[in-house]
Amino acid sequence: FELRPNPATQETWLVVTESAKVNISIFNTSGTLLQTWNQAFASSSAPFSLGISALPPGLYFVQIQTEKSQAMKRLVKL
Repeated sequence: FELRPNPATQETWLVVTESAKVNISIFNTSGTLLQTWNQAFASSSAPFSLGISALPPGLYFVQIQTEKSQAMKRLVKL
């Protein structure tokens, strides 16, 4: 998956390239869960907007989980 833009200020867009039901989570650097979403993607889905305006500036981790896999990426909030 991709996060665009990164760094971001108000929102970032999650781009998933496969069809899947996805659980999306944002964690801070202490590992505290801050936000979650559940979203279904088709292979040709438009990007999904993650609203991050309520988060203070800093480093975060975005985790996506599907039935088959799990991945995590860093996100910088300006």
